[in-house]
Amino acid sequence: MKTHNNMKSKYSPIKLAITSSIILALQPVAAQELERITVKSQYKEEDLQSVPIAITALSEADIERRNMTDALSINDAVPNINIAKNFGAASGMKVFLRGIGEDESRLGADPAIGVYVDGVYVGRQTGALLDLADIESIEVLRGPQGTLYGRNSNGGAIRVTTKQPLLEDETTIKLSAGSDRLTDGYININKALTDKLAAQVSVMSKSRDGFMRNTDNDELLGDVDKNGAKVALKYFGDVWEITWSADFMRDNSEPGYPTKPELNNGDSFTLNQAMFPLTPLINGETEIGDFYNSTYQRGTMLKTSRSLDNGLEFNSLTSYRELDNELLGIIIQSFYQNLQQDQFSQEFRLSNDTEDYSWVSGVYFFREDATQDTEFFFGSNTTDLLTNSAGLFGQYTYNISDDLHLTGGARYTWEKKEFNGQTSPDYWNSAGRENQGLQEESWGHLSWKAVIAYDINPDVMTYASITTGFKSGGWSTDSFESVDEETVTTYEIGVKSDLSKALRLNVNAFYNDYIDLQVNGTTDVGVTRINAGDVKTYGIEANLMWQITEDIVLDSFIGTLEGEYSKINDNAASFINEDSELKQAPPLSYGMNLTYFKSLGDGQLTTNLQYAYTDKQYNDLANTEIIARQETNIINARVSYTWGTDVEYKAALWAKNALDEEYSAAGTTGNSAIYPGVPRTIGIDFSVNF
Repeated sequence: MKTHNNMKSKYSPIKLAITSSIILALQPVAAQELERITVKSQYKEEDLQSVPIAITALSEADIERRNMTDALSINDAVPNINIAKNFGAASGMKVFLRGIGEDESRLGADPAIGVYVDGVYVGRQTGALLDLADIESIEVLRGPQGTLYGRNSNGGAIRVTTKQPLLEDETTIKLSAGSDRLTDGYININKALTDKLAAQVSVMSKSRDGFMRNTDNDELLGDVDKNGAKVALKYFGDVWEITWSADFMRDNSEPGYPTKPELNNGDSFTLNQAMFPLTPLINGETEIGDFYNSTYQRGTMLKTSRSLDNGLEFNSLTSYRELDNELLGIIIQSFYQNLQQDQFSQEFRLSNDTEDYSWVSGVYFFREDATQDTEFFFGSNTTDLLTNSAGLFGQYTYNISDDLHLTGGARYTWEKKEFNGQTSPDYWNSAGRENQGLQEESWGHLSWKAVIAYDINPDVMTYASITTGFKSGGWSTDSFESVDEETVTTYEIGVKSDLSKALRLNVNAFYNDYIDLQVNGTTDVGVTRINAGDVKTYGIEANLMWQITEDIVLDSFIGTLEGEYSKINDNAASFINEDSELKQAPPLSYGMNLTYFKSLGDGQLTTNLQYAYTDKQYNDLANTEIIARQETNIINARVSYTWGTDVEYKAALWAKNALDEEYSAAGTTGNSAIYPGVPRTIGIDFSVNF
């Protein structure tokens, strides 16, 4: 039986070493040169240092060197972010940025941080926990992104770009094995069919034993079991460029299992039936070990672009996706859900980019149809949600001079939702029984942004911005009570600087003013969804990159965060007050990524060491201490060796959470249970590219 020891008392020297390395990075440096970073956050290729937005950008090489295998890995690379599984879920992902996010994955609630894969908005948190086997780049945009991105990006956006077809013949095969019987396989085949047409096929499969142990029978719980594929075609025409793709992902990983360490000698990785006296459900057994998950999603996308006269460019993005999820797990007590969802989106954009100005404008349509059956505590409910959304947007940047740039943007969003909740006669929530039936609501909102950017010199840019965001209202999936829209105004100032060819420092400060923040909480009618009131958050974020020598690169970040409730609505006063801390809002986060390259024999040795610190944070609105996540120190390491010319080979050894840090990734107040984060995993990779 494996054991996991809490090692927090041993971290002081590590913190001192990390702090010292960051201080040393401010000293004079050798004449090495950092690579330029290109982003597409404003729908065009730009140097990261010229974009007046707080962005963390990770390339395909970054993702591989840091051994980022799924979206949870983003936690260790971005300030003021918290990504975790939705409690009790297998494929659901909650994202909090700067203390604002959403951990309700059922119908009636939309994400607060927009996730976009190849430009397509992911409408549900269920199924959003992305595997990163086929990823070309990740961009995390902090702060409201409603002007260009639209739906539910009032806290920020995560842009994920998958690998695209190229006009060359290339095959990549990667195999991994590790502790807990981890096996991971990936193959990507790219083929130039003609001088203008390319095709690509990729397939992945992953499995791993669970890390929770049922002490009643010594059975491991929480197995990972997923596989997926994508096929794509791309036409590189003289006038038109057209990309079509289709993909699927089947995830039969077991749901997350909770535990109560205070009942089990502080062990975060064991549980037993006595901890969870389970309520019988109609749709499944409720004994520990009988829980299951089945998530199946598929979709297709068509992207077209055309260059027009006078430098104009036209873009169209069409997407259709379907999601099926059946889950039986523990959320306080036994919980069952069956979700079917489909979504259609269409975006048309027109843009122009000249020396004096640049602009982009467009229209966006989104339709979602979803049904969810739920059993929880006593009784059951069925909810149907139909959402229609349309947006008209534009952004214009005028270069007053070579150094001074003004940007203005606006987006008008119209949304209509139809929500129908029905309950069984014995349904546990009295308000739900009273409020059942069809409800309709419409919203219209104008979001805008204003930015001024000034180039102090070719290597230093400063900016100041005011940006607003909007999240439409919805309903509680328990009480069926309506929730008003949520809005935010964000003020931000920043500087992006290349202090030398080898030293890059980007710093920004932000202030968020949220009105009618949407949250989940427990009131006198039970669990429900409400507008808690008004919230203010503020902080500072910094990123430093240092090319120490030709062979050594340091990439470090730090984020501070303070938050407070400035107004509390009456229906939230039972579980929060003005002294309550925001959940998932650690006051301090920082980290570093150190990479060392060395030529060795006929190949190259690459060593990567990653460290991330997260301060204490609460997992619930009521700030319950027993389920809080204490300060966390995560260390990841990877050593790889690459050799070969016409055929490139790569072998790697790696460790994630190398010091086996224990922490509560999520928790539920009703039964004082936690869902622990993934313990130490070690493994090997082997890949070939030809």
